[in-house]
Amino acid sequence: MIDTTELRDRIKTAKTSGDANEVLRLCREGVASTESGASFIDWYAMRANLALYLQKDGGESAIEESISVYRSILTRVRAENISDKLPLISMYLAGLYTERRTGSRIENLNQAVTYYEVAVKLMNPRQESLLWASVVTQLGEAYVDLGELSGAPLVEVNSLKRLLRTAVRIFRRKECAEECGEASTALRRLFMTELEFKIRR
Repeated sequence: MIDTTELRDRIKTAKTSGDANEVLRLCREGVASTESGASFIDWYAMRANLALYLQKDGGESAIEESISVYRSILTRVRAENISDKLPLISMYLAGLYTERRTGSRIENLNQAVTYYEVAVKLMNPRQESLLWASVVTQLGEAYVDLGELSGAPLVEVNSLKRLLRTAVRIFRRKECAEECGEASTALRRLFMTELEFKIRR
């Protein structure tokens, strides 16, 4: 079994010093060294750290590489039925597809909606209420953006309305005013977009 203790310590030091480029370099080194013979935890940690720091970069090529890394993680966790990793990986992929500037905007939003839906279904709103509510809000925003851009009638609107109302209640109960406002806005946009489609018919 490969021992990545020293490399993980170097990555931690680079993170503490705020050297993002060094973190990326070390994570790439870690990805290469854990291709085979490493525990799942070490294999996952190197790729998750690399994808996260690429996502923070925000550049076009960084987003593409981050998507590729997260999708490779998703493939393995699905194959090995490691379900506890699926919600967060799906959430990160959804966010990246929302930000993605290459390819079809409609297809990117389709992918974002699909991954957000997976994350929402797998998260426990009782145990992770604020995170769950945030993902629901992002799902609502992506869904409405997709409807406005594609011009296609919205489906599953009533279930999404219920989710967004629940998110609003959670944020209100937790006294998260800004997040509550964002969820409320997503809910209003959903109502308005649905109404516009009905008027067109």
